[in-house]
Amino acid sequence: MYSAGRVHPNRPTVVFLGGEQCWIDSYEGTGPYFYASVLNVQVAQNDHGFPPTWYKASLATAAMNQFNHGVVAGAYWSVIGPGRNLQLAATPGRVPYQFRWTGSTSAGTMGFFDVSLHPGQLPEPVTLVGPLSTDVAGAVKLTCKPSENAVRYQLLLGSDPYRVMDYNVVSETPEPPEAVITKLPFAQTWWTVRVYDAQGSSIYADPLPLTVFGLSLPVQNATQGKKYGSIQQAIDEAQAGDMIVLNEGTYHEDIDLQGKSLTLRSVDPNRPSTAAATILHGTETVVTISGSGAGGTLAGLTITGGTRGILCSGSHPAILRCRIVGLRGPGIELREAATPSLSHCVIADNQGDGVATAQEEVARGRKSGGATLTNCTIARNGRAGVAGGTPTIANCIIYFNAVSITGTPAGVTYSDIQGNWPGVGNLDADPQFADDYHLKSAAGRWDPLTASWIQDNTTSPCIDAGDPSLPVLAEPAPNGGRINLGAYGGTAEASKSP
Repeated sequence: MYSAGRVHPNRPTVVFLGGEQCWIDSYEGTGPYFYASVLNVQVAQNDHGFPPTWYKASLATAAMNQFNHGVVAGAYWSVIGPGRNLQLAATPGRVPYQFRWTGSTSAGTMGFFDVSLHPGQLPEPVTLVGPLSTDVAGAVKLTCKPSENAVRYQLLLGSDPYRVMDYNVVSETPEPPEAVITKLPFAQTWWTVRVYDAQGSSIYADPLPLTVFGLSLPVQNATQGKKYGSIQQAIDEAQAGDMIVLNEGTYHEDIDLQGKSLTLRSVDPNRPSTAAATILHGTETVVTISGSGAGGTLAGLTITGGTRGILCSGSHPAILRCRIVGLRGPGIELREAATPSLSHCVIADNQGDGVATAQEEVARGRKSGGATLTNCTIARNGRAGVAGGTPTIANCIIYFNAVSITGTPAGVTYSDIQGNWPGVGNLDADPQFADDYHLKSAAGRWDPLTASWIQDNTTSPCIDAGDPSLPVLAEPAPNGGRINLGAYGGTAEASKSP
C-alpha cells in the first residue's frame, strides 16, 4: 500500500485480505521524502474486480484515486493482487522513484522529487479490452487501453490467475497488443497484459478468464451490430437506449450498467427455459443499476451466485421474466428511493430478503423507495419476502419466507400471502409449488425437465385467483378466463384450470 498521508518510519501499512500470496509496495520515510520498498507478505486468497478499479476499495474519496502521471495523489493507493500486480525494478545503489509530500499529516499532495536523480514514473494500471471480433469465425483480438508511462506491452496467457509470473508471453510490442487468438493453450486459460515503464518496473491487470464460450462472442449490441466476449465490455461501449442481447450460457461477471438506460436481455425473454439457460453468475453484486435517471430493462435472465442479485440505487428499471435465485444475501436491494417494476419474476432461495428496501436519512426526514411487483413468485428466502419501503404488490405469491412482508406497502391485492394480508382478493393458502415454482394442477402443469405437460393429483389455489379485470394473456386452455397468480401467470407455461 502506498501511504501518502501519515507515514511512520519503518512502519509500512499492511492490509490482510484473507491465504493469497501478495506483495504490497509501500512508501515509507522519516521526512518529506519517501522511497519505495517491497514487502513480501502472506495474505488470504482474494479475487479482484475489473481493472483499474481493483485498488479502489482502500480509497475514501474519488480524488484519492487519481493516477497523477505516475504519482500517488491523496491518502492511499493500494496496488495488490495475484502474484504481485506491481513489480518495482531492481535498482541497486539508486532509487528511481522518489516523491515529496507537501502538506500536513492529514491533507496535502504528493509530487515528484528531483527528477534528474529520480526519474521514475510508475506505469498506469492496465485496463484490458477484449475479446473483440475480428470478423473471422473462431478468431478474437485481445488488447488493452494505452497505459501512461508504458514503453512496452506484453500479452500473457496462463492457467492460474494467481501465478502470472509463470504465464506465456504471446506478444511484446511498444504499443497496446493487437494479438489474434484462435485456440486456447490450457483447459482453463486466463489472460492479462503487463506493461513496463522506462525504469523496468511493471504492472499488470488482474487476469480474466478466456473460455471457448467467450471466444464465440456471445454478447451482441443489437443496436450497433457489435459482438463482445463479456457483458461489461458491451455495456462500457453502449449508448443510452441500446439493446444488448445475450446468448444462452453462463456469464461469470459482476456488471454495472453505469447509469445508462439499456435493455439487457436473453435471445428470447418470453421463454422461461431461455431465462433459465441465460445465467449471470457473479461474486458480489451481480447487477448494479444506479443513477436517478437510470431506467432500462432486464429481461429473461437468471441472476445468481453473488452477495446480492440486483442493486437499484435511485433508479427505476423494468425487470421482466427474470429468475433471481441462490444469492448469499438479498435477491434485490433498493437504495436512494429506487422504484423498479418487476413482473413475472421468480425471487427465491436467497439467504437474505427477497426484495429489501433501505430506509435512509436525509436532511428533511427519511426517503424510501419501493418496487412495483406484478405476477411475481417470492419464496423460500432466508429473511423477509418483501422488506421495507412502500411496495405495490399484485397477483403475487409470497410464501415460505422467514416472514412475508415488512414495512408499509402502498397496496397488496389479489395475492397469496403467508400469514394473510388485508386487501382485495388476497388469500393465505399453500400455493402447492412444483420444484421449479410452477403451480401443481390436476388439469396439467408444464414440466421443464421433460418439456411436456404433466398432471398432478392436486390443484393449486393460486390458479384462476388473479385480478379478474386483467386478461389471461398467453395462458393455455383451459384457463378459466382468469389469470393465475405468480411468475407463470399470463404466460404460455401457466398451469391449466381444472
